[in-house]
Amino acid sequence: ALLEELKRFAAGQGVREEPSSEALRLAAERLKAGIARNIWGSSGFYEVLLDDDPIFQRARSE
Repeated sequence: ALLEELKRFAAGQGVREEPSSEALRLAAERLKAGIARNIWGSSGFYEVLLDDDPIFQRARSE
């Protein structure tokens, strides 16, 4: 009952129940980075996390 009430409230506020493609992409990226952290430590985490970051890529190339 409480969950249904929360869903109705969220829908009234414009929150969609289905995640957007951007939200799914970000979740997958974070999951991949978390796995990299477990295997290679912090350096692996940030390497995966920043791989698609345009600001980081620009700074890296300069």
